[in-house]
Amino acid sequence: MKNVYLRTIAASAIIGSASLCTEAREINLQGITFTVDTIQHYLAGPATKYSRILVSSPNNKFNASVLEIDLSAENHPEIKVEVGKDCIRTAETISSMAKRKSDTEKRYIAGINGDFFVTSSFATALANSFNTDPNYKNVTKDDFMGNPNTTCATNGMIVAPNFIDAASKEKALVICENGDMYIDATEITGKFSTVPNSNGSMKYIDFRQPGQAIVNFPRSDQNLFFYNRYYGGSTRTDDTGVEVTLELKEGEKFSINKPFVMKVVSAPAKVGNSKIPENGAVISAGKNRTSQIEWINKLKVGDDVTIELNVKLSKAGISPAGIKEIVGGDVRILNEGNVTQKGDPDALRFINEPTAKYIRTMIGYSQDRKKMVMCTVDRECGGTGGVSYFDAADLMREYGCYDALDLDGGGSTEMYLHTPGVVNYLRDKVERAVGNAIYAVVNAPEDNTVRQIRFMDHALKIKKGDSYKPVFLGYNNNLELLSMDVQEGVKLSAPAELGKVSSDGTFTATGSGTHLLTATFNGTTTSIPVTVLDGSGVEENLADEGNAVVEYYDMTGAKVEEPQKGNIYVVRRGNTITKAIY
Repeated sequence: MKNVYLRTIAASAIIGSASLCTEAREINLQGITFTVDTIQHYLAGPATKYSRILVSSPNNKFNASVLEIDLSAENHPEIKVEVGKDCIRTAETISSMAKRKSDTEKRYIAGINGDFFVTSSFATALANSFNTDPNYKNVTKDDFMGNPNTTCATNGMIVAPNFIDAASKEKALVICENGDMYIDATEITGKFSTVPNSNGSMKYIDFRQPGQAIVNFPRSDQNLFFYNRYYGGSTRTDDTGVEVTLELKEGEKFSINKPFVMKVVSAPAKVGNSKIPENGAVISAGKNRTSQIEWINKLKVGDDVTIELNVKLSKAGISPAGIKEIVGGDVRILNEGNVTQKGDPDALRFINEPTAKYIRTMIGYSQDRKKMVMCTVDRECGGTGGVSYFDAADLMREYGCYDALDLDGGGSTEMYLHTPGVVNYLRDKVERAVGNAIYAVVNAPEDNTVRQIRFMDHALKIKKGDSYKPVFLGYNNNLELLSMDVQEGVKLSAPAELGKVSSDGTFTATGSGTHLLTATFNGTTTSIPVTVLDGSGVEENLADEGNAVVEYYDMTGAKVEEPQKGNIYVVRRGNTITKAIY
């Protein structure tokens, strides 16, 4: 009898993993057949499944992490966009944002990086460009650093305008309050009402802008802008214009494509750098907006001001009511089930060469908009790999997407889970601070007690005489994953026709056929099907098989020089990829 603590099975029947009996399947990416081996597959949270896969062909290998969220489930998480340090001019790591925003009423259980954002060299070039305009004064790179390239919104607030990618019509994922989702280019307009005209009707004034930058953008003498708290603590303007400070009227909330009402809390004044209230905004007019300033100056403390900030979807030609979240990206790589090709109207600009194999982040949804898929692709085991735009589109379609968007990639590519943490291979070995990110959020009272368990593996194939010690994942009543290894209080049992269980919780296969292996914990039960195979078992030590060098990698694909007992590893021996518990 072999107690397989270094237990390995060929990729078609992986022992000690999250997909033990999953046959290696094949997928087609741009006419090339790839083999998909599932490294991990488990419930990451309510209505949220996580998979880690190794995808290989004779000429390319890459790892992918896939998060599938069932938005039709009653307990599905909310999808939210967050901005680095709650300011468009700053960046923050995905894990830091998740931890900072989580509290006793909500947990950020999973997330990926979002839009491309302005970095130092580009910020300097932008500042130099704006400083050639005599209407702008003393614009610096700090006015642009960290800004998302495309429209960004969170909780009904437009955070960043589409000022960089407006001309090339880069796309964004748009999520509405009613759950509708779109991937499209965005066009932003806005206006506000002041005191009534002489005939009693409201006077509406359009915000004035370069391109689409009507919100949270450096103001020139020619502009009329709306600033909210995501621009920072103040407007950063000079004192040559006029500014008025507002707060949301009681019962009102920030909205997109739906009017909302604010009240004046400080009278219009010829000031600059006004403080922006946490639950408010500042309307700021440059000195050359004389006719608009005339109307603004009629406002008094306590007056109501109706704000309309509108986002139109360019291709769809609609302005859906109640847009809640927006995260921008690059190309709509999958368009109604079709792969977007170079020269298509949906791809006026690719960030990098379309056929280049690259580390990527993608997001998409099913045709019925009831399923969301988040995906990161990195290099296989930290080496070569990656996918083209077209490969990425095919991969997202394999996971049920009808539309999909390419997000920022390279060193920004990251998938984070509350438990266990970062799950993909990071190109730079450490998390990169990014401009924004998109998350799955559980809205429920905090519960840090493990109340139910599940096998990490959803099924098992094992040879007669071999042993298996399962790993159990621990969940609270919200199905939030709290522990990757529950041991205390678990009792394992097996029918006699399957095998026997020792006092330390190790199962040994002594029978035949397929039966259920069951565990009880805290009054709950969980089970997996176990199939006992004919044969003498697997070798205990890969290093004894031939002369090929054995290499170990952790579940993110990072190479491990000194594997530790009890951990799961991807094991490479020559051209053979298996998985093992060391």
